[in-house]
Amino acid sequence: MLIILILIEYCSEGLAKEFSIYQNDEQVLDSFSQFGIILGSNITYETQTEQPCYIINQKLKNKQSEEIILVPEFKEDVFLNYYNDGKLSGDINYIIQVVQISTGAIVLSNKGELIYLKLVENSFKLADTKMLSINKEQLLKPVYMQFIINSNELLILLNGETLKIKLEFEGESIFGEMMKIYDVFLTEQINSVAFIEDLLFVASGELGLHVYQVSKRVFEQIQCTIEFKNITDLRVFQENSIYFIFALDYEKGIKVITFNAKTSLFYENLQLTNIPYRGQIIDLYKNVLMVVEEKENESIIHELQISYENNTWKLVHQHLAQKYIQDIEMTENYAIIIGQNGHEIIYHSLPIYDIKIQDKIIIPGLQKLFFLNKGESHNIQMFGVTKHKFFTTNLQLFPQFISCFYSKNDEEIKFTYHQNSTKCPNSTQIKICHFKQNYTIKFVHPILTSEQSIYVYITCIVIVAIFMIVLGLLIKEFKKYQYFVKFHNSKDSYHQQSGSQVPPTLDIYALNSFDSPMKINKQSYIPSIPAQNDQKIE
Repeated sequence: MLIILILIEYCSEGLAKEFSIYQNDEQVLDSFSQFGIILGSNITYETQTEQPCYIINQKLKNKQSEEIILVPEFKEDVFLNYYNDGKLSGDINYIIQVVQISTGAIVLSNKGELIYLKLVENSFKLADTKMLSINKEQLLKPVYMQFIINSNELLILLNGETLKIKLEFEGESIFGEMMKIYDVFLTEQINSVAFIEDLLFVASGELGLHVYQVSKRVFEQIQCTIEFKNITDLRVFQENSIYFIFALDYEKGIKVITFNAKTSLFYENLQLTNIPYRGQIIDLYKNVLMVVEEKENESIIHELQISYENNTWKLVHQHLAQKYIQDIEMTENYAIIIGQNGHEIIYHSLPIYDIKIQDKIIIPGLQKLFFLNKGESHNIQMFGVTKHKFFTTNLQLFPQFISCFYSKNDEEIKFTYHQNSTKCPNSTQIKICHFKQNYTIKFVHPILTSEQSIYVYITCIVIVAIFMIVLGLLIKEFKKYQYFVKFHNSKDSYHQQSGSQVPPTLDIYALNSFDSPMKINKQSYIPSIPAQNDQKIE
């Protein structure tokens, strides 16, 4: 308690900040970017007569930075050939699966084409493609792809067929030798898969949990002795040689299982297991577990905190979200809810129970999402796919700030800004920070009002335009003068060389020049008396 009081006093101390603001001109007074997640804020004035300042809340926004169309039929010029009389006249291909690898991503389309997108300096480039020799009807049923990092192989689970493709990162083509695996799966019976190192964990509904070692051509199945009624989803993480499995049973809730890779034995954590929240989807990030439970008109997302040291759990939040959620992806501070009718962002691990912050994320047709820097909180780089496109986007946290606008003649206004946030600047000791700052605003009469400034700008632009026009005309006339001088100089030079004399030229062009028509050119007009043949001049 003492630490909290000292920190609050530290964040509250200091003199009032003074600002001078022009009347009738909206200005940003202050911003707050070093406080983590802002939980709440307000402004209190010394006098209640005028309240010229307001708070622009902290906001999380996504900005798409790159887009690559992977299905040619979706390009506008090609798509017109498939669209007649308001209807599609042909089948348009689409993306069915994507997997992240160490150098980028690999996408699989419904026509059996593998597409390699290479990550080069934070930008993806289409680098290679390969057409699989498979029955295309297998792609109409669920397909799962996993990257085996230990052996640099791509594992593809088709309905009734399993493939492994060697990835050659140093070769001309990344897609190397392909081999068929003897073990096959009925992918319609698979609800979820997880992959760590060379272990494949498969959640197969009423058939339970299956674990396979996939390093060899023949998969070695490890028999799981834990019973399930209907396992719908799972998440797995590893610590040393121990695997922790969070398995969601639709009827019984969550079971926490440990698997020892050295002894190949499974243990059910009876202290931590049977978390009584049923649903279809779960996600796990560090000690935060989220369970998606669909109701009749909406979904409830249960947020739980797990204590691995004490083998305990507690419910910290329950978030309301849209119905028909497809997936959930978690980062350090956020949970991104991918839905059929839109996507939402939930702020997790907030220290106050009754504070719930949610934002929207706009990515039309989003199917799957991956992170390039999952641990960041202010600027997260992501990539993903829709049915026809590959894209990259940034999820950026824009700071909260105070803005003021005032049109009356009061000379000074004082107010106090209060804020609760998850951290204080230069401190990582506690999660709740109360910040207090006093402000004094002096309103200054500008020399020009905003409306007058606009007129001044317009007048200046007109003056500059007139000046440019006059300058252009002067340059044009000067070029005419240069041409005139050059023409007559060359003409006089010619006559001097030929020995003939001609009278000065008084044509129209000469009259339009800068020289007076009465001016005599000494070089072009020299009076002389023509000489007669055989006549002596004395």
